[in-house]
Amino acid sequence: FFFGFFVAAPGVPMADGEAEVRRILAAKDYFQILGLELPDVTVDDVKKAHRKLVLKVHPDKCQAEGAAEAFDELTKAMTLLSDEDVLDSFKEMWNSKERRQQFEQDPSAMQAKQADNKRRRDAGETVLSDERMPKMPKVSTSDDLEQR
Repeated sequence: FFFGFFVAAPGVPMADGEAEVRRILAAKDYFQILGLELPDVTVDDVKKAHRKLVLKVHPDKCQAEGAAEAFDELTKAMTLLSDEDVLDSFKEMWNSKERRQQFEQDPSAMQAKQADNKRRRDAGETVLSDERMPKMPKVSTSDDLEQR
């Protein structure tokens, strides 16, 4: 009896979904996951890329190994980069040659920082960039106090 749908066996390629799963899992940063490049990325670009890719790698539609993990990574990328403030921070970073090189070498560190900043902003907490962090005063030791 045929119900009008076909589910491929695990490991059987499903159109380009398997290729997208592999590409997403091999990506080094969220922009690569979405197939976007800085600096000319908008929130609309992020949402369009996410919509297009989610149809290919959603675990209910794609039986490729790693589809669930790729879907999770895709969701993380969209959640972070669809925030205008976060996207602006990445664009600002891109304009600084030194920070861009740091990002290209280890994108996960900056992405983690931006994700934490987004979480703090969403919770109503104050978020300061590294450049605006207040300098902590030197704590006096007992030796310093004795010399005064």
